[in-house]
Amino acid sequence: MPNWCNNTVEINHTDPAKMYELVGAINEGKFCDFAKPVPKELHIVAGRVGSADNPEQIALEAAEKSNLEKYGYSTWYDYCVNEWGTKWDVEPYEAVEYDDAHDGKTGVTFGFDSAWAPPCGVYEALMEQGYTVRAYYYESGMGFCGIYDENGDDYYDITAMTSEQIRESIPTALDDCMGISETVAEYEEETNEDQPAEE
Repeated sequence: MPNWCNNTVEINHTDPAKMYELVGAINEGKFCDFAKPVPKELHIVAGRVGSADNPEQIALEAAEKSNLEKYGYSTWYDYCVNEWGTKWDVEPYEAVEYDDAHDGKTGVTFGFDSAWAPPCGVYEALMEQGYTVRAYYYESGMGFCGIYDENGDDYYDITAMTSEQIRESIPTALDDCMGISETVAEYEEETNEDQPAEE
């Protein structure tokens, strides 16, 4: 199982039709594929289906070779990890709503978990399609976080930092959004409580 990266992303577009399309894909669990679709030929087994002389294995290897020549990737797995930045498509924590007639709203904000890392390739693809994107992410297992927007990936390695160092080192907007220093402070407190008192 992968480590899970927590994400919160704000997405806007001046064309309401584009936003409705995007929101539909988000709610169907096809956010990444909407932005950067996986070619149909790559939807094959990412692994083995039998021994080397098995007809199914021979057909699989032929398909992988053809895909590699045509797309630069053998299977969906290689494509997703390299083009999206994460292994699987994502599901929003809760259904996303969009109404362009409500108070001049032009975008949506939603949260989700992604495998290993944020889907920065998806954000880049959306920006190429005219969307604006500002994404916050935090992966506690490997100790990194950041902000991704039109300026690129503002990445922070926080593995060896205390909660106080984190507060001083990362942007306040990122810390407030993801609750990073607060989470680390709680962990520090629990760790201190578990240590035996000195005599």
